[in-house]
Amino acid sequence: MFCFGLIAGESHHSADVACKLKCGREFNLSIESEMLQKKSVVGLKGLLAGVLIVSLVACSKVSAKNYQKLNAGMSRAEVLAILGEPDSSKSVDLLGVRGESVQWQSGEVKIEANFVNDTLLSRQLIQQ
Repeated sequence: MFCFGLIAGESHHSADVACKLKCGREFNLSIESEMLQKKSVVGLKGLLAGVLIVSLVACSKVSAKNYQKLNAGMSRAEVLAILGEPDSSKSVDLLGVRGESVQWQSGEVKIEANFVNDTLLSRQLIQQ
């Protein structure tokens, strides 16, 4: 993520912050006059935390659109290329057969997938 025009359009009442994320999405934030007048460290920390949260959510690969790209029979590597590393994973090995259940979550979207010997067996989209 990088921000351009960090305090672009600064006035006595507000300032605008424009940021572009690595994934190409852009967003704008407006800083109200209270923060500009006080120039408080706490306010600036809050702004930075907000920018970080927006950047993490805005670029999430966990989406209904990416879920539709998953098909039974895909390799684990192909699934990870679409969704990234899972948030949680449980696996078991028994007599040369490896089973794995994995989950990805971003906000209200959760994707669950089951692999057998690193091949996608089933998937489920849960929107809360």
